[in-house]
Amino acid sequence: DCAFYAVSIAFVMGVMWDGKVYWWEGVVSVCLYLGYVGFMTINGSAMDWMERVARGFRRRTLGNKIASFREETREETDDLERSVVELSLSPEDDKVGGNDGTVDDEDEANNPFAVPDDWRKYPMWALSLPWYATFTVTVPDCGKTGWERWYLLSFFSSVLWISAISYGMVDAAAVVGCVLDVPEVVM
Repeated sequence: DCAFYAVSIAFVMGVMWDGKVYWWEGVVSVCLYLGYVGFMTINGSAMDWMERVARGFRRRTLGNKIASFREETREETDDLERSVVELSLSPEDDKVGGNDGTVDDEDEANNPFAVPDDWRKYPMWALSLPWYATFTVTVPDCGKTGWERWYLLSFFSSVLWISAISYGMVDAAAVVGCVLDVPEVVM
């Protein structure tokens, strides 16, 4: 994916260089896309082949380093297992916040409706508050008990919101580009 993305970005930069888009550049763009789709159909076997090549390369060049790394990792794992065995939990550590009606500090810190203590965080909080409220009302929280069955509604309402926000952002960018007299080929 990254290689195709880098090639496509380089191609788009080349197309935009002179400020004009020719028909053959459009054909090349479509061919690049078809090449990407074609490669994705054989992606699994291509990744297996790359793994075999990489495994052979690692064996030839890094064999001793890998063996020593595995030995170090094994020693660290043994130390970690020993320290985990030494840990013990007290009965108070076993309680989960919120079950007894109290609110954890972590829950309060993650609450988007709580006013921030730091004044520098206040403007972003104030700008985000309408979004938090809207999403809380329109997107069911499937992580809460009793709402697990509503995952499809949550998914589709999220997709709807992403679509609406993306459309609004593109429209706003087009208006700003028009006002700033940005060439249409760039927009």
